[in-house]
Amino acid sequence: MKRLFILPALCLFSFVSMAQRNFNRFSAGLGGGITQNQGDLNSPEAKSLFTGSVDYHFSPYINTGIELQFGKLYGQETKSYYRFYQNHYKSALLITKVHVGQFIASRRIPVGDKALLMNALKGIYAGSGIGFIANHQKGIYREVQNRTTGGSDKNNDVIIPFTFGIDNSACNSRFITGIGYQAHFAMNDQIDGYYGSENRGDFYSTLVVSLKLKFGPLGIF
Repeated sequence: MKRLFILPALCLFSFVSMAQRNFNRFSAGLGGGITQNQGDLNSPEAKSLFTGSVDYHFSPYINTGIELQFGKLYGQETKSYYRFYQNHYKSALLITKVHVGQFIASRRIPVGDKALLMNALKGIYAGSGIGFIANHQKGIYREVQNRTTGGSDKNNDVIIPFTFGIDNSACNSRFITGIGYQAHFAMNDQIDGYYGSENRGDFYSTLVVSLKLKFGPLGIF
């Protein structure tokens, strides 16, 4: 009778052992890419962006972290007033990301092309959070008697980020590489340095390639 219970228990233990995976609780890294604002001016241009981040990993596929951005936003108006601006901004964001791999339980270890496809699928993520942006207009067109060119050269604002992308979180590597798109919705209308004619917030987006190093204590997934 004991053998009837011991054999299934051993099989279950072997399956759990194979399914478990160790992962580091922390990661930190740098990134670079482009950013573009969609504000009141009709001709925005893509500019450079650099990022730094530190994340805490609840699992290999769920993490919350702080992201710092140092970038430029530029735009000009070609329709009537010929306004332009160049915003050298800094931002800090708290973002939580969830990967598809959190919801996929593999009973068998895929090999070959199936493994590549499965890891790519598990590496797709989406997330959101909250942050702050410090705007600094290094170059902007002003006219004293023209209210359409009025605004603030320096100001702070709350932003809501939404992000999605893909990385190699499914791979058992100390490094996380990925590419991600992130949309940022500002609560006010001052990223471009001009008071808007409509009661709506500004919006800017980023496209970033990043490299992170995993470290710290181990967890089991």
